[in-house]
Amino acid sequence: MTSELPRAVIFDLDGTLVDTAPDLVGALNDLLAVLGLPPVTLEQGRAASGRGGRSLIKVGHELAGIDLTEAGVDALYPRYLEHYAARTAVDSAVYPGVTALLDHLEAQGWRLGICTNKPLRFAESLMRALGLRERFGVLLGADSLPVRKPDPRHLVETLERLGVEPDRGILLGDTETDLKTARAVGIPVALTSFGYAPVPVATYAPDAIFHHYDEAPEMIDRLWALGRTWAG
Repeated sequence: MTSELPRAVIFDLDGTLVDTAPDLVGALNDLLAVLGLPPVTLEQGRAASGRGGRSLIKVGHELAGIDLTEAGVDALYPRYLEHYAARTAVDSAVYPGVTALLDHLEAQGWRLGICTNKPLRFAESLMRALGLRERFGVLLGADSLPVRKPDPRHLVETLERLGVEPDRGILLGDTETDLKTARAVGIPVALTSFGYAPVPVATYAPDAIFHHYDEAPEMIDRLWALGRTWAG
C-alpha cells in the first residue's frame, strides 16, 4: 500500500483521552449513599473505573464487606447508570496535551476515531460536553456493535468507518483490553501510564508507553514506522 492511502489514530476514551474516574466514582458514591453504604475514595475506585460500572458496584460493596452476586450487580447497574447520567461531565477532565496532539495529527492528515467500551450515549454526551466530539470522525461505544473490545471487530469497524484499512491504524489506550484488541488486529498500540490499569502497564509489554501527551507526536511516528515494518 502507498503512503497516499489514509491512516488513523484510534483512541480509547476513559483513562486515555479523559480522566473520567471522578465522575464514575462519584456516581458510585451517589448510589452507595442511597443504599446506606459508605463511600469509596477516588483512589479505591480508580482502577475499577476502567472496567465499567459493574466493576465499580462490586468494589463499592466489597469495601463495605458485602459479597454481591452477579445478579445483585445486574439489578443495581441501571440505578448506577441513572446516577452517572446526572454527572457524566461534572468533574471529568481532558488530559493535558490532548488538544495540542489532535491539532498536530489533523495537520499531518491523520484521521481520528474513538473505540471505547463506554456506552455510546455517555461517550457522545461526554465528548460533546468537553467540546471534543467534532474532532473525531467516528465514535463507537460498547453498544454500537454486537461485540466490543477486546473483540477485534470493534476496532476494525472503527477504522473502516473512517475509510482506513485495518493495517493502517494505531491504537492509543490504557489497559490490557486495548493491548489485546490491537494485537488481534495486528496494529501497534501505546498505553498511557496515567490511566486505569490495575498494574503497571509495562506488565503488558505494549509497543510504547507514554506519560504525557507531549511525548505522543514523536511516539506516533515511531509506531507508524513499526507498523509499516509489520505490513511489509
